[in-house]
Amino acid sequence: MEAALTQKLEQTFREEQSSLLAGLMAFLLGFVVMLLWNWLMPTIFGLPEITYWQGWGLVLLAHILFKAGPHRYDHDHDEHLEWKTRFRNGIKKKFGGKGKLEAGSEEAQSSETS
Repeated sequence: MEAALTQKLEQTFREEQSSLLAGLMAFLLGFVVMLLWNWLMPTIFGLPEITYWQGWGLVLLAHILFKAGPHRYDHDHDEHLEWKTRFRNGIKKKFGGKGKLEAGSEEAQSSETS
């Protein structure tokens, strides 16, 4: 029972560390965006300087525009394997068979048997 309690406490501690790290990274990312904006944009484009919260808002906006959308966490990895297999077969068909690695391994095998 003591081992189960210890394991549960360790798991809770790791979850709290992860949450703290995520919060710290979010804070730092907004700060970095603010610093970079205030360093570059007014000089290059004549835009006004921004506050920390505006920098954090830009991070959030970028996340919405570039990362958000339909996430497929349950996607099947076999789709990727099938695509890779078709791609490799097409390359082999187009370029006549074996790649450098396969040809090299056959040469090594033939020299070992000789």
